[in-house]
Amino acid sequence: MYRKFFPAVLIAIMLVACVASPGLYAQSTTASLLGVVRDPSGSVIPGAGVTATNTQTSFARSMQTDGEGNYLFTNLPIGPYQLKVTMSGFESFSQTGITLVVNQNARVDVGLVLGSTSQTVQVDAQASGVDTHSATMGELVSRERIQELPLNGRNALTLAAVVPGVTNIINPPTVQTQSRAGAGITVAGGRDTQNEFRFDGTSWKNITQNTSLNLPNPDALQEFQIFTSSPSAEYGRNSGGIFIAVTRSGTNKFHGSAFDYFRNTVLNARNYFTRYPTRKPSLIQNQFGGTFGGPILHDKLFVFGSYQGTRIRQSQILSPAFIPTAAQRNGFFGASTVLKDPIHGGVYPGGQVNPADFDPVALNMMNQFIPTSPTGAGVVQLVSSPTNDNQYVVRGDYNLTSKDFFFIRYFRDNGTLTSQAGTISPYAPSDTSLNLQNWASQVTHTFSPSLLNEFRLGVSRIDSNVTQKDNRQLSDFGATFPGVVTPQLPNMNISGFVNLNTTDLFNEHDNIYQLGDTIRWTRGKHSISIGGEMERLELYNFGSSGNNGTFTFDGTQTGNAFADFLIGRPVRLLQASPYHRNAKTWDGYIFAQDDFRVTNRLTLNVGIRYSIFQPFGITGNRTNTFRAGQKSVVNPGAPVGMVFPGDPGVQNGLVPTDYNNVAPRVGLAFDPRGDGRMSIRLAYGVFFEDLRSDVFTYAAVNQPFVISNTVNTPKSLKDPYAGTVDPFPYVYSPATAKFTFPMSLFTVPTPTLNAPYVHNFSASIQQQLPGGMQFNIGYVGKLEHGLIRMLQANPAVYTGPSSTLANTDSRRPLLPGVYGSLRQLCTCSNATYHSLQASLSKRYNNGLTFMTAYTFGKLLDAYSATNLGQTPQNPANPGGDRGRSDFDRRHVFAGSIVYQIPFYKDANPVLRSVFSNWAVNSLIQLSSGNPFTVITGRDASLTGVNFDRPNIIGTPYRASYLNKTDKISRYFNTSAFTANLPGAYGNAGRNILSGPGLANVNLSLVRSIPITEHLGMVQFRAEFFNALNHANFGQPDGNLNNASTSFGKITTASDPRIMQFALRYQF
Repeated sequence: MYRKFFPAVLIAIMLVACVASPGLYAQSTTASLLGVVRDPSGSVIPGAGVTATNTQTSFARSMQTDGEGNYLFTNLPIGPYQLKVTMSGFESFSQTGITLVVNQNARVDVGLVLGSTSQTVQVDAQASGVDTHSATMGELVSRERIQELPLNGRNALTLAAVVPGVTNIINPPTVQTQSRAGAGITVAGGRDTQNEFRFDGTSWKNITQNTSLNLPNPDALQEFQIFTSSPSAEYGRNSGGIFIAVTRSGTNKFHGSAFDYFRNTVLNARNYFTRYPTRKPSLIQNQFGGTFGGPILHDKLFVFGSYQGTRIRQSQILSPAFIPTAAQRNGFFGASTVLKDPIHGGVYPGGQVNPADFDPVALNMMNQFIPTSPTGAGVVQLVSSPTNDNQYVVRGDYNLTSKDFFFIRYFRDNGTLTSQAGTISPYAPSDTSLNLQNWASQVTHTFSPSLLNEFRLGVSRIDSNVTQKDNRQLSDFGATFPGVVTPQLPNMNISGFVNLNTTDLFNEHDNIYQLGDTIRWTRGKHSISIGGEMERLELYNFGSSGNNGTFTFDGTQTGNAFADFLIGRPVRLLQASPYHRNAKTWDGYIFAQDDFRVTNRLTLNVGIRYSIFQPFGITGNRTNTFRAGQKSVVNPGAPVGMVFPGDPGVQNGLVPTDYNNVAPRVGLAFDPRGDGRMSIRLAYGVFFEDLRSDVFTYAAVNQPFVISNTVNTPKSLKDPYAGTVDPFPYVYSPATAKFTFPMSLFTVPTPTLNAPYVHNFSASIQQQLPGGMQFNIGYVGKLEHGLIRMLQANPAVYTGPSSTLANTDSRRPLLPGVYGSLRQLCTCSNATYHSLQASLSKRYNNGLTFMTAYTFGKLLDAYSATNLGQTPQNPANPGGDRGRSDFDRRHVFAGSIVYQIPFYKDANPVLRSVFSNWAVNSLIQLSSGNPFTVITGRDASLTGVNFDRPNIIGTPYRASYLNKTDKISRYFNTSAFTANLPGAYGNAGRNILSGPGLANVNLSLVRSIPITEHLGMVQFRAEFFNALNHANFGQPDGNLNNASTSFGKITTASDPRIMQFALRYQF
């Protein structure tokens, strides 16, 4: 009942907040400027006039200092500012060079000089970067760093590495068109699904996995900030990092750029494991485009636009295949080969299959897709795998009046990757496309210098598709196979020869509709904030899920897999029905915050946030769950325990709404000397987590909504279902529901599922240093409770020597023979995190800016949720998996530098034209390795879980290595592990070993050639990723089952040195 009225209730609360209450920082896109005005004796000056003016757009706001000489401007659009202070009896004061960045609390204290107001004291200096107003920890990635640092794939999220607390960037964010998940970034002990992403004030995330989406290209970004700990009550959908990105806007001057970034195979080094004479995979990449911005109406209306195109032409290496010879294609496998004849009985004489027995469908497919040369073993094909991506940004800013500001921005990123599954091309190449759209707008109205309101609207849409270029299916080759809903070629796995494989078809549409309002009221020493936001989340998801059929030929029929294929006699056909996972929910929050300036040196931050945890509702009630002993009345044919929405106690969404999410926040910022150069900060807060939608949509692919069917030893490819019932096409309804027992997999949320919560605490010191430098050091800790994890609720029971893999399902305690694997998603996992975080940075001045970051941390958990399908080794003891988290990198260092080399600035014109205007920029990353777990690869415990760990019988670590070859061939002591005994669990812990560390240096050398002041400049860039060509190795094989082949070996390495050249024009 409440779900129906939740949106209306939240809107009503927000409207009351808008009318009745004062105050809030603008959500994500603005900054604050504060300070105190004093006379020559140090006494405060009340009533002084203070004006802050944006020097690019002439946007201005004025106020008077309060009774203690303080001024505070909130919701100022980011950019360069001039601050003017006037007071009768004193000379006027003017300071330029103040650059406000997103969510900054910039401080400029002013000392007035006795004299006439007609005289002005001019100062050109930056505001203090030390935050004496807030306890929030985080770092800004400035425009200079985004523009100048070498970014692989021109994705600014790469720079998240140079922020203390960021310890992993999974799937390094280069060009992300093939992945709707984007980059998985772990921040301050959080999982990669625990971050919040704000894009010009709107939520910007993947609903299914709760991870990031592509950002605009660097030329379209103004800056972005990452909060790593203790944000105000304004934020808190998740407890990890809060990423706040802001696009560029137009100004009173026209500005723009054009660029082309190019890389080629010949410029790149070889991967460590791609040895000569093996050919390097080809790669030709172009990223080109431009920007343009300027005024439509001077001082009033501004526009900015950006375009970037990405074209990648690269080769994909397919797995080795055995291409049948001409004789084998004609059915001859050698005179001495004994081939059984499953059609007539006996054997085929002389190793020759009778051509009359050839299956016509098999012949058609062989002639269409299996090449005639080269033949034999180990044939590796390199196939083209192009990527095409187009990205657009359009933004308008309008100063309607001196009290009203409005902006609107549209972003679109549309990309497609073509790839090939299997070992043979061309066979069913697929296009993976991702179309991202985001619209953001906001209106800010200033009622008075101390009272303003901001209203936001946003829409995000994600369209993700996997389509097949060849729209044929098995019936197009002469087969009777009517159950394929969406045309797609089948999978044909021919053991020892070739695999004709496809990629499952997929279609997903995610919609996020957002509405928010915030107000801020400065009253005396209080900045009281109240606001809220509401989101409508919609997910429409379709997957073919093996509906095209998978045929396996393994030699069972004739003794040779390819001969089985020729006569159309697979050992098995597996086919499933497609799935539909359509889900919707409402999400929202309200909050209040008071930043109380106790004295000019001490500020208290006190806030509270309230949200309601609502599960995703599944369209058409196509979901189910497990309640022991309950019989469904909605679907009477279902086994006992399987219940559906509409059954007693079962609602759509399967878990109750959680109303108990009250999140307090408290912090303090103390300026011990009162000069704004140092800040001591303490903070504590509670955060509740949004859960990814697949926690709720897993159940939509259970039986009876999706069914699978296995046909053993079909009689032909021409009619695989001959002699049996073909259940496809299958359309679910309670009347037509089908069940197959034992059910191989049944995944449901537990009835007690609710919002995870995190206690976050921090203590930090900021110190301004000479030369525009700033040093930060602090402690960040977290206690995380009720995190999502997967449990096995129906493991098989070991009953002694009679227990085998074959009788696993009959040994399960819940209705043996009916339920197989029963996985339950619960909010029952905990984690602890403790860290030291430090940084040293210098703002851009005199051609130099740098930032260094170091994190020393420890993250412990029992489940890291990298793969929701993983369950504990021992289902009866989930806590036995507690150990280092998958994301636990003990030491992480990163640094960046942007340096304009001051060569020959004062030399004669010839030398100056050759040697001046050079710059060198670098991005450095050093870190220890991620942990990994050694597994047996076998179900020796005979529980059906298949996550057994071995026993330790020695020291698993190796103290040293003879050389690099020795290191990769036996990274750890493989003889220290032995398989666990039947029915028992190994004593090896989870994540007890650490993989190789990371050492990477990206470098760029830049030459700028000025033309004129108005015509701008031309810039040439040479960029080197992994400039030192250091081999950063992947994790070793930790599967004991591969002891005879690859156990303990490292067989992968990240990219070698990649070179890129660019030509830019900007004005």
